[in-house]
Amino acid sequence: MKKKISKRKNRCRGHLLIAPNPLLQALCHEVKPDIPKSYLTGVIRELHHVLTQHKNGIGLAANQIGILYRIIIIKSNNNFRTFINPDIIATGTVMTVNQEGCLSYPGVFRKIKRFEEIEVSYCDENFQQYTEWFSELESIIVQHEIDHLNGKCIVGER
Repeated sequence: MKKKISKRKNRCRGHLLIAPNPLLQALCHEVKPDIPKSYLTGVIRELHHVLTQHKNGIGLAANQIGILYRIIIIKSNNNFRTFINPDIIATGTVMTVNQEGCLSYPGVFRKIKRFEEIEVSYCDENFQQYTEWFSELESIIVQHEIDHLNGKCIVGER
């Protein structure tokens, strides 16, 4: 008798990972244009869903829901934006110190020094390439989420 293969195997996890979880330190993989569109859409939908479940959340990286792809979502001015394969390609010269928290490290807050302005290269869901400057809070959110994609979270470091 053949064993049934679960169709849920490749679906999104759909819940927020809390430290300590080894996936939070995992290096995320580049998203290739040949990824199935339905899978990519599902990951983005799950990121949006999980972020909206946390009223204080303003950003989320795919590895925070157990998906090891370079995808982040941020909430800015009540709008959600998705970034695929984001990469910081330039920074301003001014750094600022702000208190940050992280959904995967509940109750932990730390003062962190980050660039006030960054230039980011990224793709949208259709793999249209963009380059954009971010400043102030958006800059901090994007830097924080890209850190997650690189397997680190300064908020959770000891």
